[in-house]
Amino acid sequence: MTSFSKQRVLFNNEESTTNDKLDLIITISRAVVSQWVGILIYPESRSDFWVYRALAHYVADFMMETIEPTFRIRDSFLARTILWTRCDRDLDALTTIPFYLFDTWDDKMYFRREDYLGYQAMTIIAMIHEIYNFEDTGSVLKHALMRWGRHEFGPSQSVMMHAMTKQNVNKMINDWSKMPGIPVIHVTLDRTEQYAELIQERFNPSGPWNSDQFTWTIPIRCYNLSSNEYYHHWMERERSLSMKAADIKNCLLNMSTFVPYRINYPESWWLEIIADLKENPKNLSEMLKMRIIDDMLEFCVAGYIQISVIFDLLTYLSNEMDYFPWLAGAKALTKLRAILGTTRIENYISHFKQLTVNIVSNVYDWVEKEIATLPSPDDVKKNNDIMSHHYFRLHRKNILNIACGFGHEKCLNDAESRLKCYVDEVSSDECQNGNLKNLERDSSLNMS
Repeated sequence: MTSFSKQRVLFNNEESTTNDKLDLIITISRAVVSQWVGILIYPESRSDFWVYRALAHYVADFMMETIEPTFRIRDSFLARTILWTRCDRDLDALTTIPFYLFDTWDDKMYFRREDYLGYQAMTIIAMIHEIYNFEDTGSVLKHALMRWGRHEFGPSQSVMMHAMTKQNVNKMINDWSKMPGIPVIHVTLDRTEQYAELIQERFNPSGPWNSDQFTWTIPIRCYNLSSNEYYHHWMERERSLSMKAADIKNCLLNMSTFVPYRINYPESWWLEIIADLKENPKNLSEMLKMRIIDDMLEFCVAGYIQISVIFDLLTYLSNEMDYFPWLAGAKALTKLRAILGTTRIENYISHFKQLTVNIVSNVYDWVEKEIATLPSPDDVKKNNDIMSHHYFRLHRKNILNIACGFGHEKCLNDAESRLKCYVDEVSSDECQNGNLKNLERDSSLNMS
C-alpha cells in the first residue's frame, strides 16, 4: 500500500496553486504506473530495480504530457538533462550507474542519490524512445518487457537489452549505462571546409586531455526536410565519422535530442552561430539555444575554447524572450560570477555585473510590461484556467533573480516598493499598480 499526504493528492480550485497541480499530477501518474512496473512486474534481482523505477517514471511523465500539455513536461525533462544531469555525471563520473543506486551490506539495500540516478536512468530510456521515433508509451514498455511472458519475475536489464530489435540500441544502452562521464563530439573541418570529421572523447571539466579510454555508441539525430522523417547517424566506439560539412551542420543546428553529448563546433561555426543569434534569435529552436549556451559555457570554463566567446554569446540574450535559453543563461551568468569572485579583482567583478545588468535590462522591462496584462490568479481560477501563463511566470521569476541579484537598479527599487506595500498593507493606487495582488509568491519580494 502506498500512502501520500493530502496536500499531494487533493486539489482545490480556490486555494491550490499551479505548483500544487503539478505535484498532484506527478504523484498520481507515477503511482499509477508504478503499480504495474515495479510492483505487478518486478525484477528477480534488486540490482535491476533502478531500470523498472526509471521506466515507470518516464512513462508517467508522458502521461502528464497528455493530461496537461501546457506543463511542457518533455521540455522540462530535457532542460534538466542538459543543464544539470549531465553536469552531475561529469563531476561524479568515476562510478557507474548501478553502483550508485545500491550498496549491499549483510543483504540490506540502501538507496544512494536516488534523484541523481533516477534522472540518469530516465535519460537513457528517453534516448531509446527517441531511436524509435517516440512511439506511444505503451511501445516503450513493450520493447522493455516483451520477454516477460508468464515468468514469476520481470526481465533483467541484460534481457531487456537483448530484446531491443535494433543492434545499435543494444550497444548504446550498454555504453551509456556502464561508461563513466559524458562524451564531447569535436567537429573538425578539412582545408576546403567541404568535409567534416566527428571525433569523440570523454568531456573533462578540468580541460582537454585527448583521452580515448572512454568512448560511446552515439546516435546523432537528423531531420530530412524532403521526406519529413527523422534518421540517425551512428558514431561507433573507437571510430570517427566523416561526412559533408553542410550536411552535418544542418543536422546539428536543426535538431533537439535527449542524447546528452556535448558538441564542440569549429571556431568559424561558433562565430556564425553567435552572429545568427544576435541578428535573429528565432532562427534556432528554443531548446537548441539552451543547449548551445550550456555547451559553450562548459567548454569555456574547461579551456576547450577561449573564455571571451561565452561573453560574446551571452550578449544576444538582451533580445531573447524565451524561457529555456534564459534558464541556461542564468546558470551561465551565476557560474561565471562565482568564478570571477574567486579572483577577488574588484574591477573584473564590477565590470561583469554591469555587463549582466545591460544584458538583462531589456528583458526585465519586457516581462514587467507583460505581467501587467496577465489576469490575476483569482480571475484565472474563476475561469478554471489555472495553467494560463505558467511558464511566463517562471520566466519572470528567473529574470527577477538575475536582475535584482546582479544589482539592477530598477529591479531593486521595484522590490523595495513591493516589500513596503506588503509589510504596511498599503491599499494606495501606487501599490495596486505594482501588481502586488496579481502575483502569488512574488519573486521580487524575496529579492527585498
